[in-house]
Amino acid sequence: MNEHVRYQLNRWQSITLASVLVSTVIMLLKYLGDATKHPLMIAPFAATLMLIFSVTHSPFVRTKNIVGGYIAGSISAIALYKFFGANIWTLAASAGLTVLVMEITHTLHPPAVALPIVMVSDHESWSFLWTPLAIGVAILVAAAFAHRQFIKRFPIDVA
Repeated sequence: MNEHVRYQLNRWQSITLASVLVSTVIMLLKYLGDATKHPLMIAPFAATLMLIFSVTHSPFVRTKNIVGGYIAGSISAIALYKFFGANIWTLAASAGLTVLVMEITHTLHPPAVALPIVMVSDHESWSFLWTPLAIGVAILVAAAFAHRQFIKRFPIDVA
């Protein structure tokens, strides 16, 4: 019989794995961004990676929450920026609008609330939705999916 034996990661193995995986995906985002001359790394992605690899069973790391949260944040930020320009009111309102939209759509993803601050401060345009956002989020979702498959195979001891 060739039955698969499951191995359970202990707390320190899990912490080490999370640290290595966060670093690896950040390096991948940076490398791909440099290679394609289209930046793919934005600060909120680092917070998302921490959630994906450290709080694996959180509802905040469901695919719909990651995607929905970043869509809410980016559209809120760009729309308000285009209407009102870059100022403190736009920063505040776009962050608040992001929370409102995520709450209404049940797509809470805390790192996405930082996205409007980045976008308004950097005067981003609609092209930001494709690069770095869509490509970066696709990589984050792929990393989350791969990690979920790993956890199914090698569960983490949460004690």
